Amino acid sequence: MPRLAPRRPAVRRLAPLLLLALGGCAVHYPYYPLPQIPNDDADLGSRLGWLEGSWFRQDGALESELHFTTARGGTLLGTSRTVALHGLEGAGGSDGGVRTVEHALLLIEHTEGGVVHRSFPKGKDETSLRLVAARVKSAVFEDTSGPEPRHLSYFVREAAAGGGSELCVRLEGGGAPASERCYVRAAPLVE
Repeated sequence: MPRLAPRRPAVRRLAPLLLLALGGCAVHYPYYPLPQIPNDDADLGSRLGWLEGSWFRQDGALESELHFTTARGGTLLGTSRTVALHGLEGAGGSDGGVRTVEHALLLIEHTEGGVVHRSFPKGKDETSLRLVAARVKSAVFEDTSGPEPRHLSYFVREAAAGGGSELCVRLEGGGAPASERCYVRAAPLVE
C-alpha cells in the first residue's frame, strides 16, 4: 500500500492567504513602516505643514496644548504644555490653582543629515529623532542610537466623537510602554 503524504494543517495551507489579507490591512495602519524618503527637500511646509496651528486636549483635570508655527527657513517650531486644573492635590500657582506639570519646546529642522525632530522637555535631556517617513498628514521619526529604537509618530485622523479631525502623537520603543495622545484643533483666537 503506498504511503500517503501527511496532510498539512489547515492553518499552514491558509497561511499565504492570511498573510496577504493581513498585509493589505497593514497598509492603512498609521504605524506601518514606510519606505525611506529622500531628505534633500528643505521645504518642510510641503511635508509637515499640516502640523501648523494649535491643538488641544482635556483628560480629566489635565489640559494639554500643542502649538506649531508655520514652517519657514527650514524650521518648524513647536511648544507643548500640560497643566493641572483646580482641585488637584498640590496644585498651586498664581492663576487660581492651575499648575504646569510638563512642558517641552520642539524644533523640527532640515539639516545636512535629513529632517530632525528635537525635543527639549522639562527637566529631561534633549531627544533627537530623524524623519524616516512622511505621507499626507502623517510623519514618523526614529532614534536608533539607544539599545532599543524609539519611534515618534504624528498623524491626523477623523475624530471619533462628532466629526472634525484630531492630531495624534504616538511614542513607542525605548523600553517604555507605547503612549498615544490625541488633540483636536483649537479654534483660532479672535481679536
